[in-house]
Amino acid sequence: MRLLLFFDLPTHTPAHRKAYAAFKKELKKLRFHRLQYSVYVRHCMDAHRGDLLKKVLRLVPKQGDIKIIPLADGTYERMTHVQEGRLRPHHPPAPLLVW
Repeated sequence: MRLLLFFDLPTHTPAHRKAYAAFKKELKKLRFHRLQYSVYVRHCMDAHRGDLLKKVLRLVPKQGDIKIIPLADGTYERMTHVQEGRLRPHHPPAPLLVW
């Protein structure tokens, strides 16, 4: 399972920009990978999804808009990637290995 996270945070003031940068830094610590500006994705086991969502919700700044969509691995891997008018191969981050 993948979690697709979209966010739109204000950057009008220095305090807003600081909160934006801190939010992105914490997403990276939680092993989210950037797909595009303000769009991040992370592989997770279905059983751990609730814990991960709780961690993300604690990070959310008071202002802004955040959406999280769970996607099945197969759906995510069928993503179409078009860059500069050309179809590009989509290379998803490797899933976590659990032993």
